[in-house]
Amino acid sequence: MTYYRMECCYNLGLFVLGMLLICVPTADGQSVRLSGGYSKSSGRVEVLHSGQWGTVCDESWDNDDAVVVCRMLGYSRGSAYSYAVFGQGSGLIWMSDVDCSGSESSLLDCPFPGWGISTCSHKDDAGVVCFNNTDLSEVAVRLVEREGYYNSSGRVEVFYDGYWGYIGSRNWGNNDAQVVCRMLGYSVGHSASEFRQSHEAYDRKQPTWMEYVRCNGSESSIADCPFGGWGVFSSSYYYNYQTTASVACTGQRDIDERAVRLVDGFSPGSGRLEVFYAGQWGTVCESYRWGVQDDQVVCRMLGYSESVHYDDNPFPSGTGMVWMSEVGCSGTESSLYDCPFDGWGSTCSHSRDVGVFCFNNTDGSEVAFRLMEVDGYHNRSGRVEVFYAGLWGYVGYHNWDDKDADVFCRMLGYRTGKGHHVTHDVDFGNLQHPTWMDYVNCNGTEITLADCQFGGWGSSYVRSSMSSASVSCLSQSDFDERAVRLVDGFSLGSGRLEVFYAGQWGTVCDSNHWGVQDDKVVCRMLGYSESVHYYDNPFPSGTGMVWMSEVGCSGTESSLYDCPFDGWGSTCSHSRDVGVFCFNNTDGSEVAVRLMEVDGYHNRSGRVEVFYAGLWGYVGYSSWGDKDADVVCRMLGYRTGKGHHVTHDVDFGNLQHPTWMDYVNCNGTEITLADCQFGGWGSSYVRSSMSSASVSCLSQSDFDERAVRLVDGFSLGSGRLEVFYAGQWGTVCDSYRWGVRDDQVVCRMLGYSESVHFDDNPFPSGTGMVWMSEVGCSGTESSLYDCPFDGWGSICSHWDDVGVFCFNNTDGSEVAVRLMEVDGYHNRSGRVEVFYAGLWGYVGYHNWDDKDADVVCRMLGYRTGKGHRVTHDVDLDNLQHPTWMNYVNCNGTEMTLADCPFGGWGSSYVRSTMLSASVSCLSQSDVEELAVRLVGGFSNSSGRVELFYAGEWGTICDGSWDNNDAQVVCRMLGYRRGSAYRYAVFGEGTGITWMSDVGCSGSESKLFHCSFSGWGSTCSHDYDVGVVCFNDSDVSDVKFRLVEVDDYKKSSGRIEVFYEGYWGYVGSTNWHVNDAHVACRLFGYSTGSAHNYQYRFEGIERPKPTWMDSVKCIGSETSLADCAFDGWGVFRGAGSSYQNCAFVKCTGFLGTCLFSASTGVKSTAILPLAIAYQ
Repeated sequence: MTYYRMECCYNLGLFVLGMLLICVPTADGQSVRLSGGYSKSSGRVEVLHSGQWGTVCDESWDNDDAVVVCRMLGYSRGSAYSYAVFGQGSGLIWMSDVDCSGSESSLLDCPFPGWGISTCSHKDDAGVVCFNNTDLSEVAVRLVEREGYYNSSGRVEVFYDGYWGYIGSRNWGNNDAQVVCRMLGYSVGHSASEFRQSHEAYDRKQPTWMEYVRCNGSESSIADCPFGGWGVFSSSYYYNYQTTASVACTGQRDIDERAVRLVDGFSPGSGRLEVFYAGQWGTVCESYRWGVQDDQVVCRMLGYSESVHYDDNPFPSGTGMVWMSEVGCSGTESSLYDCPFDGWGSTCSHSRDVGVFCFNNTDGSEVAFRLMEVDGYHNRSGRVEVFYAGLWGYVGYHNWDDKDADVFCRMLGYRTGKGHHVTHDVDFGNLQHPTWMDYVNCNGTEITLADCQFGGWGSSYVRSSMSSASVSCLSQSDFDERAVRLVDGFSLGSGRLEVFYAGQWGTVCDSNHWGVQDDKVVCRMLGYSESVHYYDNPFPSGTGMVWMSEVGCSGTESSLYDCPFDGWGSTCSHSRDVGVFCFNNTDGSEVAVRLMEVDGYHNRSGRVEVFYAGLWGYVGYSSWGDKDADVVCRMLGYRTGKGHHVTHDVDFGNLQHPTWMDYVNCNGTEITLADCQFGGWGSSYVRSSMSSASVSCLSQSDFDERAVRLVDGFSLGSGRLEVFYAGQWGTVCDSYRWGVRDDQVVCRMLGYSESVHFDDNPFPSGTGMVWMSEVGCSGTESSLYDCPFDGWGSICSHWDDVGVFCFNNTDGSEVAVRLMEVDGYHNRSGRVEVFYAGLWGYVGYHNWDDKDADVVCRMLGYRTGKGHRVTHDVDLDNLQHPTWMNYVNCNGTEMTLADCPFGGWGSSYVRSTMLSASVSCLSQSDVEELAVRLVGGFSNSSGRVELFYAGEWGTICDGSWDNNDAQVVCRMLGYRRGSAYRYAVFGEGTGITWMSDVGCSGSESKLFHCSFSGWGSTCSHDYDVGVVCFNDSDVSDVKFRLVEVDDYKKSSGRIEVFYEGYWGYVGSTNWHVNDAHVACRLFGYSTGSAHNYQYRFEGIERPKPTWMDSVKCIGSETSLADCAFDGWGVFRGAGSSYQNCAFVKCTGFLGTCLFSASTGVKSTAILPLAIAYQ
């Protein structure tokens, strides 16, 4: 135990001296600096005055003062620290009682008593931590392991502005812990007891970044929770400790804490490097030290033998944390984590993220090569790519020449080749291929390119504008030098026109001269008899060379090359490339028609397409009428038809069909459409928004004109009602007259015996026609069409479409039940669904109780059950299940739910927020039924009491809760004694409150043997009960201490007692001067006075037990433990956020006359914390 003596210093002489001198700035112009910190932005504040540096006293020092200091140093934010946490200065103390508003530009502008006026010692030197606002995506958390804790528990630290820092424990609870643990990859988190982080005296290593955190538990990051602000905390704390937040996380993590991965690359072995630390992935900074050896270590970790080093990362940049920087591997390490680096967390920019490419060498048997088309080159010219180790990659241009090209072209079956290099764009931020070869040096006789000398597999040569090896191969047999072709069309005879010249393909410009005669020449060259002229090219534009322009054929030429044109090469744009369609006429025997569905039309209505010369094509709308429609419909097997025209979109830059016919003019008696008069096969009519011929055909044999159907339902017998009229389907309006009888008629038409009436349609709304409205069936009709209605066609909205559910009753032998999980219930608890008539459906909540639940649970193999009702969302615009049962009323003895009385199969009860029957079934083996546990306490033996019943944990309400009840709980948990706590002092629970008004005698072996008001309570979680359990301990281990409170003198404070391994409170009930005399003598004083002190907890989470209360000393005892009191752990109660504590003011200090346990006295005293630091 060490004692410190306070020293006072009055520097009045220095004050006088300071009035005669002026402030001398440093060479860099600054008159303030930080010393002794863990970074350049933290430390003890020192100011320059009269040519000499001195410190600032922490009297009145706060964040407003800190902000001014930090602004002077180029930072936007600042936090104030006291008690010389960055070490004691030496020499002068220049300033004290500084009182900045926070808006000043210099600390010297703030009010203070004057230079050198201070009564402080250097133990009171002020400090600051300066920082700038940071992107919250870089915020991370980690757990620092505490003694004896697993690595899933510990003190929470948060990474912000490039540094790890503490989170203060004030307000810290389970919701906050839940967010932290999810960030670290765990499923569940609990707040652990607050942790006092000791520092080496006057040597703070980290800032306090957060305090007063108030999460609701659903946030994805701790930075999303409300809190007091970055760097804002309630006090400067004592100089040698920090009270911090701690958590205990549970739930398996799926990632090794020392893993690496490569992401956003072109293969599993390539991409941006990320490392896993503190529960999240982060990147690695490509500092100047990162090199080949670092790549090798990474690739070896991932199971690869080879690596390629990139000086700059060619993959997408990451987000969030940059975990490592200044990595310096030797290359022999087994893990990147074994290499030296700058420590976890870096302020490095993501623009410098490391990218790595790893691969395994192969025997080369799979090596292949290909040509990639560049700027319109023909398929014997282009950029060279090589296939190796499962990937296609580039070949660098260095040393590439004709000998290399000869080898490559011979591999492709050509005689010889010419080597070039071609520049092509590479998305450097999202690399798609490696560079496999570079510095290729063939002698020209090799069999494959892999036989040539080169720089080795895998090259770091990658550029955003990259030069790669390319070739032009000569003497191919498939076409001569004066060929034409059509590409990117809808057939071999259609597409963009290209001509071959000088070893490569190029397009032809559609200048003012190009016309029908030019098309004819091209088609004749390609072996076709007919051509269609397009004024604008409806096919994709080309790339590369435009070889010909201003072509002017007479139409008699045998080759396009014989026609006059402007000469080889043109500056014409590719937007004017020529497009051509060629075909051969046939005898017409293959002509057919089909209907293409448009806007929901039935398959006997739609757009007309005709088949000719091997292709389906459009029919133009010009002159189209009912007589033309009659011919089409008879071809399709219908009696007659009605002609329309329909507008549809055509991708004019990528035409998929020709227009075969236009200006059709039938007399109505023709056998096929080809027998009618029309403008001839092949029309130039093509538009991006095109009007084509369409028809509606009548009297098809698959259903009659008076059919009904149900669509978009959850079964064949459910959905939106539609009727067929005038060749198309339409809906029925759910007007005020539609009812049960109308449903019955529809279901009978469809072959069902039963129907369910919905007041509102729970299925998707229709489109198109609304055919019927104001339908009023009596229920006896054989067809809906026999019922009275308002006539064909209605202006009713599709919001009012009728929905119907039809089914057939069964013998019930297939009836089954299942439980659907709701809000995290266990798999023997949940919403009840029943299987009937081939469908699963809901069970309504009306009349639902424990007897109904018993039947369901027995059907599922459990002993008994408890009935609830549960609210769940139903998509009323797209219903997925019927409601099969409602108003169930079992007596509890039935074999199945179908044996109970209920409202009949099929119920109209459906709601968007629906109440359904649910159960909790008992007697499963995974958790003992009616077990108890303690949650949220300061130890394993303390906390909120929770009871397991009906498959889930729930709390107990504190009505009538006392020590007898606590005694029973603690005995169940293996302890001999227990103290009762109320008002949720160990935190509020969630979910069910199972018990209330518990009344134990104290002798019961189980809590449920005590009287209580029945399972389930509406009691608020504000009243959750708690206990502290303990065993009778040897009182020779009892200690007492005096804890300084607020601004009281060092000889005053709150009394705490150490018992059963924990410090706890002494209650103030009956606290008297005799008790105070005994207490003060324990602490080395001659006498004392008794007082009450109300100690308020942060939030409602109790950090300690109350061990003693109602102490009654006679005044002569040597220890408080010798006095009469109500018993260990027995007290008169505590408020939800406070404890009335025994408080003393001692006088007459007797020196070091302390009692020791070794003397045989029952207790040990410890001096007040403000005087003696343990």
